[in-house]
Amino acid sequence: MQKQYPQTSVQQSLADLAKADIGTSYDPTKYYILTGCTNTGVGQNYIISEGAIFGNEEIYQVDATTFTAGVGQTAVGTITKTIFKAYNEDNATREWAVTNPEHIVNKIVFRAGTPNSADVNFSDLFVINPSTGATGPAGGDLSGTYPNPNVVKLQNIPVNIAAPLNNQVLKYDGVNWIPSTPPPATPTGAAGGDLSGTYPNPSVVKLNNIALDTAVLPLPNQAYIFDGVKWTPQNVQGQLITNGNTLWINPAVGEVGYISGVKSFQKAISTSLSTSYGLGVYQGTGGSLKLGGELLGLIQPGLVLVPNDVLYLSDSLSGTLTNIAPIAVGHVILVVGRLLDNTGYNALTGTPLPVLWNLETPIVIV
Repeated sequence: MQKQYPQTSVQQSLADLAKADIGTSYDPTKYYILTGCTNTGVGQNYIISEGAIFGNEEIYQVDATTFTAGVGQTAVGTITKTIFKAYNEDNATREWAVTNPEHIVNKIVFRAGTPNSADVNFSDLFVINPSTGATGPAGGDLSGTYPNPNVVKLQNIPVNIAAPLNNQVLKYDGVNWIPSTPPPATPTGAAGGDLSGTYPNPSVVKLNNIALDTAVLPLPNQAYIFDGVKWTPQNVQGQLITNGNTLWINPAVGEVGYISGVKSFQKAISTSLSTSYGLGVYQGTGGSLKLGGELLGLIQPGLVLVPNDVLYLSDSLSGTLTNIAPIAVGHVILVVGRLLDNTGYNALTGTPLPVLWNLETPIVIV
């Protein structure tokens, strides 16, 4: 019978246990991690913990190590064997002699190197006995047994077992979570409430369940005002705007008009009382004149202006304003307001400028 030393016997037993633990997947050309040997480093930085590796019918110790691999390098392991011998003194010869058994320590030392440049690549190691977590029957929102239970509930509400279709979602029907097709991103069908028509292009026909007067189209600067029954488009008194008028030919922004007939206006001039009464100022919207507040007034050319100038209806150029009061007999002194800002005034052509419109009583010069 071949002589077997205690250490060899222990190693063989451990090897047999490791192979039994690996089972039928055992490959004698591979190396397996028994314990430890985890890398917690990131990228090319390796932080490998101590542990044990089984391979080639041997169990190898691994010391903890830290290193950084260069470009094209990885962690590679070199097998080392350290033999310890015990000596004693021979009583007959009085000389030192070797006493068996020898004590052998097998190790794999990991360092940086190119792949396959040593006995084993760290990345080629297999892990045996990985933690399988919980075992036994699953409960709560789970069914079946660990480690492979099934989710059969969400927050204790059952999930219907019907197979979902593509793009369906789980929808709560009051009892179960069921596979359901979500509504389209753009709504379709008939509109209700304050809306009429069909989606995706309904019309607003009510506000807070009160009908809009859709038979009358609003004019510029009008607002919807409640008349006790419905919302109707009306002039806003605070805006002091008259709409739907017939104006003079080719009105320019800031020109001043006087009322000359039924909702008709002509350019105003202070040469007489009749042409300088019932004034409105054109602001760029057809058929509409502004009657008060801040507006743009067309200042006639050839003036020297400063902010806060008193402005008059011109008696020399119809439809314009001036900071020079009329003096001719029979003409009218009509203060229309104050100049708010003279910035951008062109003395050659005249310019619409911001005016605080505030008509005073016209005075006829005698």
